[in-house]
Amino acid sequence: MATSRKLYSVDKERSWDAGEAKKRQEAYASREDGSIDWELVHTFYLWYDENDPEKWTSHKLPVVDIVDGVPKAIWRAIVNARARLNQTDIPESDRREVLAQIRRYYRKAGEEFEEKSSEAVTAEVSFSNFTVNYLSLALASSELKESASITETSNQLSISGVLHKAVYESIAQRAASLKAGDTLYLVIDSPGGEAAGAESAASAIDAARSRGARIYVYAPRQLSSAAYFIASAANGIYAAPDALVGSIGAVAAAVSIKRHLEDSGVDVAVIRSSPLKALPTPFDELSPEARAAVQNIVNAYADRFVRFVTSRRKLAEEALSGSDFIAEKALELGLIDGLITAHQMEDLVKSESELKAQLAALSAEIEALKRERDELKARLEAFLASRVEVHDEIERARSSYEEKVFKLLGLE
Repeated sequence: MATSRKLYSVDKERSWDAGEAKKRQEAYASREDGSIDWELVHTFYLWYDENDPEKWTSHKLPVVDIVDGVPKAIWRAIVNARARLNQTDIPESDRREVLAQIRRYYRKAGEEFEEKSSEAVTAEVSFSNFTVNYLSLALASSELKESASITETSNQLSISGVLHKAVYESIAQRAASLKAGDTLYLVIDSPGGEAAGAESAASAIDAARSRGARIYVYAPRQLSSAAYFIASAANGIYAAPDALVGSIGAVAAAVSIKRHLEDSGVDVAVIRSSPLKALPTPFDELSPEARAAVQNIVNAYADRFVRFVTSRRKLAEEALSGSDFIAEKALELGLIDGLITAHQMEDLVKSESELKAQLAALSAEIEALKRERDELKARLEAFLASRVEVHDEIERARSSYEEKVFKLLGLE
């Protein structure tokens, strides 16, 4: 079932981190006796399973965080929920109600909710026929549906989930802002994502390194495919001992529903301007020509991936097999540079922040000392200049005195 129709005020500026939001939700909904107010929790999500309502795992599509002790709907979470709705395993009837709740939030936020016509949806299904991914197949399909979330701090960018265009753009923008001497920690937990855009993000990291910035990647759980593509451009890659790393390559899924439609008595004709245009669509047979067309694109993306990675890291041949590896094995193959726990990584980032603050304070002290030195130097120069003037005056007086004495003695 869908959640209640309660609407919270919408915060359009706050970033969204589902994991951190859940911690705050749990604290907020906890009663004095340690139990959870599940009726309240239901309002934080757009859907929950009424057959098992008192479990966090029964709740999907979170949109609420606790901001300064008050529940608020987060705009980025609402947009994410809309994007993920059709990928979420909930009943169709509930999905319509969830969409209606999203519309209400759009109105409350003062945003226009643009809907596609059925014709536009049909065209999109027909001709957006497949997507090439740098995506590991090691995870369960339910996990692969999770869109990536991004959290930023002064020296860290944390990314979790399946990567896509917006994530690549965020990485590229952050990398572009780095100057010589800056340090950025990229904490990535991802099975990979879309092929298009990954190389641009990796190249942006490359460019930042060439300017003298230092970028380090840490994988707490998984660093696969597109995620590894991006990481390969960093100064160093580190992973938790039980993390999965690798999956160098590309994959595409081409689906045909032609036989299903024929069995249902539906005829569909795909009209092309040329034999290979948009081949295959879901309405085509997976013919040898269709398979070859997809394979060519997959190979092209995979080749770019391999060229980029091998130009930056010395990898064993096994590392290029397309497989994921446990971090210890990944270290042997050259995929990563070391093993550290999540706690050690947190300590490292914290110490980096503290050191940066100390350096900033020291730099301010040095600048103050420089100003004091310059002031003393100016005063000394003024003093020395005044001494020269006094000396000159004394010399003039002595010469004048000698002239007068000589004149009196007739010794001119």
